[in-house]
Amino acid sequence: MPGRDYRKSVNDKNNKADFKVGVDNVIFSVDTQQNRLLVLLVMREKEPFINYWSLPGTLVIQGESLEAAAYRILAEKIKVKNLYLEQLYSFGGPERDPRESIYNCRYLSVSYFALVKHQKQQDYIQFYCVI
Repeated sequence: MPGRDYRKSVNDKNNKADFKVGVDNVIFSVDTQQNRLLVLLVMREKEPFINYWSLPGTLVIQGESLEAAAYRILAEKIKVKNLYLEQLYSFGGPERDPRESIYNCRYLSVSYFALVKHQKQQDYIQFYCVI
């Protein structure tokens, strides 16, 4: 095709985005006694935003599926296994994560959601009222 050479733009290393893929779990619970919808948050142990509450998440390990990473979050951070997860949404874009400017890398997050029974959690895990 005359005009633009598409192979050059596809193969040019400078045009390729360097991505890190993360998975975040949105875990809901219903408090039927107080008629509230709750979301589970964990205390961040690392930068960015150390000691802030966030959705439980992690980066996907090379060769790991998105679903396997989501279940790994449950096992490692929340100490729950065999919970049903459903993929909810994907988030991405420039400057979505403060680490992008430091490492010159973009982050894409894929979120999964689950519904769990409301119960008291450890100190570093808390349910927060959504509505």
